[in-house]
Amino acid sequence: MTQIKQDSRGFIWMIAGDGISRFDGYTFTNYTTDDGLPDRRVNDLLETRSGVYWIATESGLCRFNPTGDRVRSPSFGSPNENREVRNEQSAIRNSDNPMFSVFNPGEKPIAFNVLLEDDTGAIWCGTHEGLFRLKISSDGSVHFHEIDLGMRLGLASDNVAAILKDHQGALWIGKGGVLYRLLADGRVERYTQQNGLGSTAILSLLEDRDGNIWVGSQGGLGGTLRRLVTAPDPSRSIVARVYNENDGLPSMWVNSLLQTPDGRLWVATNFGLYVSSAETEKGARSFRHYNAKNGSCEVDVWALTEDRDDNLWVASMCGAIKVAHNGFTGYGLDDGFNALFIDSIFENRDGELFATNAPSTVGLTDYEGRRINKFDGARFTPVEPNLPSDIKYHGWGWNQTILQDHTGEWWIPTGSGLYRFPKVDRIEELAHVRTKFVSTVGDDSNRTEIFRLYEDARGDVWIATTGVHFGLLRWERATNTVHDHTAETGVPPKTDFTAFIEDRTGNLWIGTSETGGLLRYRDGRFSRFTTADGVPPGWVISLYLDRSGRLWIASQLGGLNRIDDPAADTLHIVRYTTLNGLSSNNIRSITEDLWGRIYAGTGHGVDRIDLANGNVKHYTVADGLPKNGIEHAYRDRNGALWFGSPFGLSRLIPEEHETHSPPSVFLTGVRVEGIVQRVSELGETNLPQVELDADQHQLSVDFVGLAASVGDELRYQYRLEGADSDWNAPTTQHTVNYARLASGHYRFLVRAINSEGAPSLQPASISFTILPHIYQRWWFATLAGFLLVTIGYVGYRSRVARLLGIERVRTRIAADLHDDIGANLTRIAILSEVAHQQLHDTHPSAAGPLSSIARISRESVASMSDIVWAVNPRRDSLLDLVLRMRSFANEVLAGRQIEFQFDAPDRELSQKLGAELRRDVFLIFKEALNNAVRHSGCTHVTIELRLDQFLLVLVVRDDGCGFAPSDSSEGHGLVSMQRRAKAIGGELQLQSQADKGTKVSLSVPRRRWV
Repeated sequence: MTQIKQDSRGFIWMIAGDGISRFDGYTFTNYTTDDGLPDRRVNDLLETRSGVYWIATESGLCRFNPTGDRVRSPSFGSPNENREVRNEQSAIRNSDNPMFSVFNPGEKPIAFNVLLEDDTGAIWCGTHEGLFRLKISSDGSVHFHEIDLGMRLGLASDNVAAILKDHQGALWIGKGGVLYRLLADGRVERYTQQNGLGSTAILSLLEDRDGNIWVGSQGGLGGTLRRLVTAPDPSRSIVARVYNENDGLPSMWVNSLLQTPDGRLWVATNFGLYVSSAETEKGARSFRHYNAKNGSCEVDVWALTEDRDDNLWVASMCGAIKVAHNGFTGYGLDDGFNALFIDSIFENRDGELFATNAPSTVGLTDYEGRRINKFDGARFTPVEPNLPSDIKYHGWGWNQTILQDHTGEWWIPTGSGLYRFPKVDRIEELAHVRTKFVSTVGDDSNRTEIFRLYEDARGDVWIATTGVHFGLLRWERATNTVHDHTAETGVPPKTDFTAFIEDRTGNLWIGTSETGGLLRYRDGRFSRFTTADGVPPGWVISLYLDRSGRLWIASQLGGLNRIDDPAADTLHIVRYTTLNGLSSNNIRSITEDLWGRIYAGTGHGVDRIDLANGNVKHYTVADGLPKNGIEHAYRDRNGALWFGSPFGLSRLIPEEHETHSPPSVFLTGVRVEGIVQRVSELGETNLPQVELDADQHQLSVDFVGLAASVGDELRYQYRLEGADSDWNAPTTQHTVNYARLASGHYRFLVRAINSEGAPSLQPASISFTILPHIYQRWWFATLAGFLLVTIGYVGYRSRVARLLGIERVRTRIAADLHDDIGANLTRIAILSEVAHQQLHDTHPSAAGPLSSIARISRESVASMSDIVWAVNPRRDSLLDLVLRMRSFANEVLAGRQIEFQFDAPDRELSQKLGAELRRDVFLIFKEALNNAVRHSGCTHVTIELRLDQFLLVLVVRDDGCGFAPSDSSEGHGLVSMQRRAKAIGGELQLQSQADKGTKVSLSVPRRRWV
């Protein structure tokens, strides 16, 4: 990989041997000649302030169109020997909208090496044939203007490999081995070997934050990195200092230069990556090889760039490497430290930091004895204590191995017992002073493997042994004796004691290899806690007491665990596992930074837990951690965190408030019913409104968040306005699929969330409408509604006309019955009475028939009156029924000296009642009254007519003799009454008992009233 850049969106662009690649944090997107590039050899990429992408290739300058078509670029024609620069666009077009448009100063393609945009928006192009300035007209046409630097064209030295615009507005150009300065007024200054420069080609230029110009060249004697004077003059040397082997830089190609915000200068060379601290007052800089221990490449580092979070990106033969600005610093052989098989990290009482390790049993280390490595702030100095020469095995313990007690004495474990060294003024003296063997288990002491060492607050040293003797021992300082506590602990045989820590109340906590094994030593007695008490399963690997006095437990299988009150008789254990965001449940080590954040070493790296909000940040080998699991974690008194594994040591200097840019988020793909929709190659924050047919209700959306912060792992939240009321739960998935959406208006929004819980400032969105089916559209519903209303209106008018016609017929029938038939019946009754009186004496035999004729005529007149009343539409109200019933009751009952009470409703008297209903209700009423008058011998009748919510109710009750209902099935007109009640949809009930009167009840539902 020869070049690496980050654009304004956050994409990382990488240039290798075949085109250019874009990395979004998850996948690479490659662009080659098959997509329109004129040449697979790409040298540089420039994103202008206006967002246009230019790509320098060996066969011309390309403009990238992210919404264009991927069409292979045709080969160029025969070269044109005419060297005249043309001011017309000469792009090769293979499509109406190509992804790459290719431009050259002339017909012949040339190699573009480096691109630069100045503060005026002009684009400077360094090519194999000199320097050009690119201008774009208002119509979009591209023009090249060749800059004459005073050299004849066509020479090899015309190759411009480096361009720099300084803070004064001058343009620096590295052209072959000559350095040019193009001033703002157009004057050109030329610097060569006579001015102190090297004889080889200039490859890189840098202006540091102090305004100094740095020049990196292509190897040669005397040094390849030069810092220029602040006021260069073509008549004298312009070099203030040359950096070479004496400063830590061998003679090599300086391919790229970069200064990070902390003042460090980074140098990319063909021998790897080098870094220096800030310059001293005397102008000196010491360079250090940033090697494989730091995760870098040992050879051919080509380019450097910074992302928006100040992380350093390195393009090298080994690929792309990210170096976090607040990330990890690795230490190895170049720092005086063979970092293999570290077994402990600690500080002595003077604040000196030590990392200890033991020799490998399989020959991976270049030393035989145990080593104590002292850190002086920059390098480690190894010391091998003066142990007996016959000790070849130093045990397999880790953490809490070598101990310096509070008196300054050193306790060193081995596979053949424990050794005690006296206090020394300098650690180097341990290589010469005599040691003293500590008898631990009698005759077996020299065969006992020491596993852990810990000094408690009383100054007693606790000793965990393994191998031949699995035990827990305590060396008592007051009596200089060793006590065996193994049996007192109650643990099973062959159990290792794996960790020690003392809490604030003086209780000693001890972890064991028994699954879920934890001991507390208080007041001379051991308390044993197991999984039944909430202790996590697996070995207790490490114990840690934080600044709040909480006890943390690193478990082999049960994650990270916390006891808030270690002094309590009953333990309350809070557990953190992968369900809470940890990368693993196998926790190997624990430490804490100055702000209370917990760091847990795992087989995958380090997890940082922010207890304030529960956020978890993951650090891995890619961030500079050593590989193979973090067995050791330690915070020194300066706040630096140290992490060790069997294969390395790294340091992290954390910050209280890490300022990470909020993640940006882009829509990168849209599919409707599986058909891919056109989206910019760079993603979109907002896609225009999309209208989908009714049968297009399956939608898939791809999105990606971009964040360049070390250890940052993005999660996503999305919602679909029109279907979802809130954001969904955060997820790591960056594709969402909606299988079957109903018609309607929708807006899909998505945002990225970093490990600190900060969301994107602006979510990405796409709005779309799924059209309804024809029968669901508003105009169809409107038309259907209009038709229904029209049909209903026509039907209503027809019904009203029919009802009016019926009413007219009823009125005419009522009039005819009253005026004609009623009058005739009345005449018959009168004439029969007259005839009866005239013939009574002369023809007595005719008197009977005449009386019958008169009676029948009168009855017919009465019946006809009821029919006329029922048929007459002017008598359709409830009030008319009440008046008719009251009149009849008064006529029948008062004439018989029978008292009666008539209760009628006082509301809804205008309620319309159908003719059949009025007629049948009235006839049932008449029959009930007639029965009471004729058969009951009653003296009082109660009549009740009422309207309930859904019923018309008629009740006739007398106080007569009553009868047995079983005797009434055929008499009293009950069959007729039942038939009439059924005809109007009502229900008739008869209640009667001898000597207790009779009650007739009729109820008619409201739906049958009209």
